[in-house]
Amino acid sequence: MLELLSLLVIVAPLGLFIHEFGHIVFGLWFGTDRSTLVIGSGRMILSKRFGKLTLQLNLLFFIGGYSFNEKQVAFNPWQQAWISLGGPLLNITFAAGLFISDLIQYGQILQLLFWFNLYLSLVNMIPFRTKERESDGFRFLKGLKQVVG
Repeated sequence: MLELLSLLVIVAPLGLFIHEFGHIVFGLWFGTDRSTLVIGSGRMILSKRFGKLTLQLNLLFFIGGYSFNEKQVAFNPWQQAWISLGGPLLNITFAAGLFISDLIQYGQILQLLFWFNLYLSLVNMIPFRTKERESDGFRFLKGLKQVVG
């Protein structure tokens, strides 16, 4: 029961934040005018702006998240591909950091955080599309295809 509670309250929101922040980092790197990072679903309970970045926390903070970067002049396909890759890259980097530092031996929450970030990284790189939703892997390949021709 404690594992489920820690997964819902700590691990999932933190892993989702890391993932979405990866998209934001690449968006900022490519000159976004405005970025928004949303964690959770349902009614908004908190919103805070930090320069170009708006962070929003929703009531069901352990269920999903998304981010978007806005730019007056649209991102080119190469930039879009890298922005899509940003989330999975930050997840795998974070998981690797936990593993290499051997921090995962110090508790179940850190172990869950390792596995959840690894899971987010791998699953999001699988290229698939359902209705209007595209995975990061799908968007990466789409951008790469536009660059290569």
